[in-house]
Amino acid sequence: MEVLELFLFAVLATAFCLSPSLVHAQDQSGFISIDCGIKEGSSYTDKITGLHYVSDENYTDAGVNKNISSKINTTGIDNQYLNLRSFPDGNKICYTLKPVRSKNKYLIRAGFLYGNYDELDDVPKFDLYLGVNWWATVTLTDSSTLFSTEIIHLLSSDYIDICLVNTGFGTPFISVLELRLLDDKTHSNVSQLVGSRVGCGLANSDSIRFSVDVYDRIWSPFLPLHCEVKHTSYAIKSPDDNKYGVPNVIMQGAAVPINQSDSIVFYFSRDDPTSQFFLYMHFAEIENLPENQTREFNIYVNNTLWRGPIVPTYLQRTTVSSISALEGTQFEVSINKTVNSTLPPLLNAIELYQVQELLQAETYEDDVHAVMNIKSYYKVKRYWQGDPCGPKTARWQGLNCSYNDYDPPRITSLDLSSSGLTGEISPDILNLKMIQYLDLSNNSLRGSIPNFLSRLPYLRVLNLSENELSVAVFWFFKRRKQVANAGEVNEHTRTPKLNERHFSYSEVLTITANFGRILGEGQFARVYHGYVDRTQVAVKIFSSSVAQAYKQFSDDAKLLTRVRHRNLVTYFGYCDEDSKKALIFEHMINGNLEHFLLGLEYLHDGCRPPIIHGNLKPTNILLNENFQAKLADFGLSKIFTIEGSTKEYLDPEYYVTNKLTERSDVYSFGVVLLAIIASRPVIDGDREQAHIIQWASTLLGRGEIKGIVDSRLQGDYLLDSVWKAVELAMACASRASIKRPVITQVVMALNHCLAMEISRINRSEGTIEMVSVNLGTGVVPQAR
Repeated sequence: MEVLELFLFAVLATAFCLSPSLVHAQDQSGFISIDCGIKEGSSYTDKITGLHYVSDENYTDAGVNKNISSKINTTGIDNQYLNLRSFPDGNKICYTLKPVRSKNKYLIRAGFLYGNYDELDDVPKFDLYLGVNWWATVTLTDSSTLFSTEIIHLLSSDYIDICLVNTGFGTPFISVLELRLLDDKTHSNVSQLVGSRVGCGLANSDSIRFSVDVYDRIWSPFLPLHCEVKHTSYAIKSPDDNKYGVPNVIMQGAAVPINQSDSIVFYFSRDDPTSQFFLYMHFAEIENLPENQTREFNIYVNNTLWRGPIVPTYLQRTTVSSISALEGTQFEVSINKTVNSTLPPLLNAIELYQVQELLQAETYEDDVHAVMNIKSYYKVKRYWQGDPCGPKTARWQGLNCSYNDYDPPRITSLDLSSSGLTGEISPDILNLKMIQYLDLSNNSLRGSIPNFLSRLPYLRVLNLSENELSVAVFWFFKRRKQVANAGEVNEHTRTPKLNERHFSYSEVLTITANFGRILGEGQFARVYHGYVDRTQVAVKIFSSSVAQAYKQFSDDAKLLTRVRHRNLVTYFGYCDEDSKKALIFEHMINGNLEHFLLGLEYLHDGCRPPIIHGNLKPTNILLNENFQAKLADFGLSKIFTIEGSTKEYLDPEYYVTNKLTERSDVYSFGVVLLAIIASRPVIDGDREQAHIIQWASTLLGRGEIKGIVDSRLQGDYLLDSVWKAVELAMACASRASIKRPVITQVVMALNHCLAMEISRINRSEGTIEMVSVNLGTGVVPQAR
C-alpha cells in the first residue's frame, strides 16, 4: 500500500525544480504571474518555464521588498523564491487581481519561502484569505522549506482579493502569486483546494508545468507501492471534449503492479470529519494487447465498489471522476483486476481536490463603493485593503460592521477622526445607508454641513467638532426643529429649544425656587428640582466646602459638552460664579433604576477618546416619564476615588492596578444586570454568599436558573433567553477583565435575548408579525 500525500497547504514544495527541456512558447493570456518583491516596474521571462513575471506594485500599495539571506542554499530554488515582499505594518494586506476575463474559473497559487530574510531566524505563521474567506494557514517548518498552496475558484466578479492576515505569530510575507485561467468545463464549480496532482509515470526528479500543461498546473511524480512504470512513445488521444486537458507526457506513462495478481492501492486522509473530496483518475492503455489478453478492473473506495468494470482504450485517455463529493476522514482506494482480466490494472494519473466552502459573504456592494469613494476622495492614509468588513478579525481600521449569518455585512460605523481630511464632507457618506456612528472630528474640513446627513435613517452619533465647517448652528437648529415637529427624539441633538448656556447664580435660585425641593445628595453635590422655560430640570449644586468638588464640576462640564446621546442625561447649562458651581440637567421623573445600556455603549465606542463611566450603579441609571433609561454622573473617571464609588459595583482589578478601563464599566453593568434579573440587592448580609455574583454562581453551578430569576415573574419567560441573559451578566462580571465582553457585544447579546422573548410572546398570543428589535437605535423606521 502506498500513501498519496495530501499536500493540502504545502505539497508542491518539491515541484519547482523543472527541466529546461520542457520550455515551449505558449499563449499566456488569462495568466497573471507576480514575482513579489522584485524592483518596481521590472519584469522578466523565466528561463525554465517561459512564464512572464512582473513586479507587484500594481497589485498592492503596502509592504517592503526583501531578499532571502545569502546563507540559504538556493540550489534548485526557482527565481521567484529568491525575493519576497514583507508586510510589517497593517493587520490585513491584500493583492487585488483583475483578470482579463471576469466570472471565469481560475487556478490561484501562492508560494512562500522565508529564507531568513530578516536575519531573525524566526519563522512566521499567518493566515491566507481568498477575499473574506479563509484559504490556508501559512505554516513554514524552517527557513529553507517552500510552502505553496493552490485553489480552483470560480470568480463571481471582475476581481479577486488575495489577503494576508497577521495572526500575531510573525510578519506576513509572500514570494510569488499566480493566477491561471482554466476551462470552465474542468472540475466542479465549487471552490476546491488542490490536494494532489500526480503522474504515475513520471521519474522521481520530474515535475511538469507550463508550457507542457497549458493551464500551468503542476504535476508531481507518484508511484504506488509494489508497482513499476511502463511507457509508450506514442501520443495519447483525448476525448473530443478534452475538458480535463491532461498533458500527453503525463498519460504516456502508467503504474502497473509488479505482481500481476496485485492491486494498485493508495489512500488519503484528513482530520476533519466534514471534509469533502473530488477524486479524478486518468487511464490509458499503453500496450497494444493481443486478442487473448484483457485488462479490466474495478475501483473500490473503502471496500465499496466505486466505479467499474473499466477497460482502458489503447492510446486514448479515459477519466473516471466523482459524481458527488466523497465525505469522511480516511479513504483507501483500491484498483483490482476483475475475474475476466488476464492483466493487472494500470493507473496513469490522479487528481485530488478538497472542497473549500467559502460561506462568508462580502460586504454589501453599495457600502463597498461608498467607502472606497470616501477613501479616494480624502486620500485616506490607512491600510484599507480588500473587503472593508471581512474577515471579521481584520476589518478596516475605523470601521464597524453588522454581521448576520451569511448575509452581506453592512457598515455601521465610520471613524475618520484625526485623519488629516481636507475639503468638504464627501457626498458618498449618504450611500452608507446603515451607518449609525460617524466621526469626522479633528480634521480640516471646510464648507457647510450638508443636509443629506439628516437623511441617514440610522445615524445616532455625529461628531464634526474641531473642523472649519460653517452654518453648524443653523443645521442643528433646523434638525431639532424637524424632530420637534415630528414628535420624535433625536439622539444626535440636544433637547429642542434649550441651548446649553451660562446661568447666573440668581437664575439658579429662581429655577430651583430657592432650593425648595431636594431630589438627591451625593458626596460632592446636592441635586434640586427646578424649571427652565416650563421644562423640569435637575440642578446639581456642588459643595464649596469640599476641595474635590470643584475638580468634579470642571471635569463633568468638559465631558458634558462633548457627549450627546438619547441614553445619556441631557445637559442644559451651568453656573460658575466664584465658589458657586452648578450643572443643570433634564429631570428624570421616574427616579432611578433602584427605587440604560446604550448610553454606556456610546461613551465607550461613540466617543474619541472613549469615556469610562467609573461609577455605574442603579442610582446613576435614571428613568424619564416613558421609563427610558439614561445614564447620569458619567464624568467620574476623570476624578475617580474609592470613596466616590459604590464598592459592590467596582471592578475588582482596580484594587490591583489602580486603573479603570472600559471593561470596568462592563463589570459594573454585569452586576447591575444580574440585580435586575434577580430583583435582589447586590449585597445581602443574610446570604451565605453576600455578593450577588457569588450567590448566582453557586446556583448556576447547580443548574438552578429559576432560583436566580425574580420569583414575581412566576415562570412567565423563555428559559433560553433567561439563560443567555444570566450567562451574559456573569461574563460581564468576570474577575479577569480579559474574559469580559466589550460593550458592543453586550448590546448584541441583549438584542438577541429580547428578540427571543418578543417572539415567544407573539407565539403565545397567536399572532404572527415581523419583530425588529435593536437596543442600539432609538427610532424605529416607520412606513412612509
